[in-house]
Amino acid sequence: MTPSPTDLIAELKSQPFCRDLSDTELAELAACGTLVEVAGGDQLLTLGGPCDWFWVIVDGALDVSMHGPPVGMTIIGRLHTGDVAGVSWVAEPFRSEFDLTAVGPGHAVRFDAREVRRACAADPALGNKIYQRMATLLRDRLHATRLQLLDLYGGSRAL
Repeated sequence: MTPSPTDLIAELKSQPFCRDLSDTELAELAACGTLVEVAGGDQLLTLGGPCDWFWVIVDGALDVSMHGPPVGMTIIGRLHTGDVAGVSWVAEPFRSEFDLTAVGPGHAVRFDAREVRRACAADPALGNKIYQRMATLLRDRLHATRLQLLDLYGGSRAL
């Protein structure tokens, strides 16, 4: 069942990423998105592939992973309900830096990144809010990565 635009707006209102957006801004954002169902094992993004979509996780979990020698595929993070996945949509060259795979069944609002960028360009106030939220999200993830590195290397030497 496809939710109505009103249902999608209501779903977005409940998401931390959309908190404090006006009804007009929520409607603009909802026009770029659709509620999708994911199954365990669904690959949403592939390392190096185009990042034409991003997701707000409604329920479920997504693994963020990378491939590289000598260990092969390594899960470097898990995103949960309320998290935003697929952040490479925000900056050129709009290529995914990671693989993104559904852990099990769930739902997410999938946004067409090109349409969101167009909406942000057409409405600078919306664009400012969306890009500030993305900057905050990226800052928080960078901080978490630094903490992981401190844990991995024991914090005893300069990185």
